[in-house]
Order: sequence, then C-alpha cells, then structure tokens
Amino acid sequence: MKKIILIILIFVGLNTALVFSQVGVNTEDPQATLDITSATTGTSPEGLLVPRLTGNEIEAMTTSASIGSVHNGLLVFATQASNAVNPVIVSTGFWYYDALDSTWKILEREERRSSVVIDPTGAGDYRSLQAAYDEEAKKKYIPTVNNAPVEFICQNGSAGDLYVDGSIPYIKVKGSTTSPATIGDIEVYNCNITFEGNITANNITCINSYVLFPITVLTAFKAKDVMLNKCLFDINVITYPIEVSRLLLDQSSGTAGTGAVVITFTPDTDVDYGLYMNYSSLKVGTNINLNFNGTNTYNDYIYLDNASLINMQGYINANAPLTNAVVYANQGSKGTFGSIKGTAIPKHVFYASNGGKIDHFRYNIVMTTKNSPFYATEGGDIYLGAGGTTTTASTLTKDPSSTDVVNALYAVGGNVRVITDASATYTVTNYDYALMAEDGGRVATLGKVTLGGSTVICPPSMTPGTINMSNGSVIYNLP
Repeated sequence: MKKIILIILIFVGLNTALVFSQVGVNTEDPQATLDITSATTGTSPEGLLVPRLTGNEIEAMTTSASIGSVHNGLLVFATQASNAVNPVIVSTGFWYYDALDSTWKILEREERRSSVVIDPTGAGDYRSLQAAYDEEAKKKYIPTVNNAPVEFICQNGSAGDLYVDGSIPYIKVKGSTTSPATIGDIEVYNCNITFEGNITANNITCINSYVLFPITVLTAFKAKDVMLNKCLFDINVITYPIEVSRLLLDQSSGTAGTGAVVITFTPDTDVDYGLYMNYSSLKVGTNINLNFNGTNTYNDYIYLDNASLINMQGYINANAPLTNAVVYANQGSKGTFGSIKGTAIPKHVFYASNGGKIDHFRYNIVMTTKNSPFYATEGGDIYLGAGGTTTTASTLTKDPSSTDVVNALYAVGGNVRVITDASATYTVTNYDYALMAEDGGRVATLGKVTLGGSTVICPPSMTPGTINMSNGSVIYNLP
C-alpha cells in the first residue's frame, strides 16, 4: 500500500517526506530513476501512455500554460497536425519541448518512410506537401536495392507549394486515385522527381534534376509554366494528355515516348511561345500530338534558340490564335516536323533565321497564312519534303484578308528547298508569287511546287535558273 501511495504522490508532484533514489513499477529492484517492467507477456497492453493532444491543443497549451525552460524535455503525442496559419506541430507523432530553441520538435524516426499521405483536412500524415518533405528529409535515409523514391500522396484539396533542395534524392508526387492532387508552385533542385496520378499544379521549375512523366500511371497532369533547366526528362504518358501553358527547356535534354503522347498548350493569357528551347534537345515519336488550343494569342508556337534540336515528326494541331510562326528556328537551331494543320492563320508556318534549319519530314501541311508560309532569312534553311516518300501532298493558302504582296517560298539571304524525290507536292494557292529570292537567297523546287488559284510562279524581275546579278539571288524550278 505504501508503494502504491508513493508512486501516486510522485506522479502528481505532491511534496512528501518519503524520498527514494529509484522507483520501480512491477519490480522490486529498479535500475533507474523510474523503472517500469512489464507485468505480462503480451496478454494485456503494456507500455507508457503519455498525454495525447491535437496539434492545435499542444500549440494552445504552449501559450496558455506558459511553457518555458522548466519544461525542457516535456513529451506529448500529437494525434493530428495543427491547422494553424503558421503551424508548429506539422505531423502526428511524439513531440518534445526544446527550451533552448523555445519550440516543439518531433522525435526523429529511425527511418524515412517510403510513402506518406498529405491531407489538408488532417486525415493523413501531414497537412501540407512542404511539411511532409521537410520532416521526411530530416529522417535517416536507408538506401534500397532500387533506390525507391519517397512517395508523397496528395488528397482532399490543396497540398500547398513544394520546395525541394535535394535532401531526399528520389521523390514521387502522386495524386490520389480518389481525388486529384492540387499543388501550388513546385521548385526542385538536384533531385529525381516523378509525377503520378491526377495532378493539377501552378508553376513548376526543375533545376539540375531528372523529371519523369511515366507511362499509364500518370492519369492527368495540368500546370501553368513548366521550366526545366539543366535537366534530363522523359515524357512517356500515352493514356492521358499533359496540359501546360508553356514548356520551357533551358540546357535540357529529353524524350517523349514512341506511343501516342499528347501535350496540350492552353495558356491563360497571351504568351510569346508555347514550347521554348534554349541549348536543348527533344526527341519524340511519330505519334506525338502537340495541341495549341484556347483563345489567347501566341507569338510563336515553337521557338528554337541557340543550337537547340527537336525531332518532332508527329502532329501539330494549330488552333490557337498565332501572330508570327508555327515554328521559328534561330541561332543554329534545327527542327524536324511532320503534320501541321489547324484553324490558326499565322504569318508563317516555318521561319528560319541566323543559321536556323527546319525540315518538313513527314505527312503534310494544310494551313492558311497571312504572309510567306516558308520564310528563310540571314542564313536560315528550310528543307521541304526531307522525308521522301513519308511526305504527302501539302496545301498552303493565302489569307484573303491579307493585302500585302506575299511570296509562298521566300528566301531573303537564306535557302528554301524542296528536296523530295517522291510524288508529293506543295500546292500554293492565291499567293502573289510562289517563289521569291532576295539578298543572295536561293529557292529550289525540283518542280514540286504547284500553282493554285491566282498564284504566279515568280516576279517578272526573276528568271528561274538565272542568278539575279544585283543581289546574287537565284530560283531553281526545274524537276
């Protein structure tokens, strides 16, 4: 009886004259200040139950109970994360008070978890994606055979922003199968990141990283600007489309799978370009679809700059308003393209300058333009029919509202060449002139350009096969 009373007095903190150096529970030989020994062999619950409070209750207690230096080491268990504007208790688990830093800290787990759930309602492991990343990054990393990523499953509303500093080398951001993941801005450094499930995000920036959009398991992906800087990437989604406002590749290299990959560009404001590449490369399959949709205006759909390289022999669906060109290649960049069709009426289909090169390799082009559909300046090169028998008959038509004098194949210090040896032709309808060269430019057709409507072969000042002595330009129109 005395032993029971003594234990009670010690736990309630009452003053007593009974002083013992060690106390034992279920043992007469305690080996520490407090030694608790199990009373059974697992037939009833055993252990120490510390106070259990919600994250909000712990934070309220910190203020109302004047938690201070005398409470250093105070231990509680958080049953759920706090939903305060600037929470301290960001996850469930054991938390202790660190008086030196005047804050609560979670007891470090031995091992980083392979999968956590982010749920802003408190029904998951964390309330925000950033809190989940920060807390899991602090834990011990034990490599696996395949270096499996930490999976962050987002559900039931906004998971917030995410800043990744590379502390976790492999991560997977995944939308729940029951509800899409809604994420703010994502900024990633020095990390392998995979997107899965149903994801809607704001702007995404990845630097010095590997980015994967995997096959089948990414069921929907929508974001605003996606910028990859010094990254490797793979886009292998063939079941559902990827929708972005803009895709910016800077010093990056990647592939888009051989299946029916669909990337849809739908900006929420007028933009300079949809796909921009700078010192970058992108190789895609012949079944890829690039859809340019919406009511906002692009200057160029695809802008290739500074020695960039794209091999895109699939389909460009050109339906959004467009000011300048479907493809603009500049500063030694090269692009290879396939089918181009749509309701957009740009100035140009292909515009190559400053050493840029554009090949039409596969399928056909059916477009209406305000100006020259094929325009090469300052050393730019445009090669039409480069794929031989893979190229089919193309039709280009001058916009009837255009009052300018328009040349269909127009080389101003550049080169526009039809190089196919197949039967495919390029029919140019209602342009003022089919062929025109200036400032040392060259146009060569191999007889594959067909005149439609009111189009005339070339201005009276130009004679096919004869060099224009005033500026060195020449037109070759022989088969």
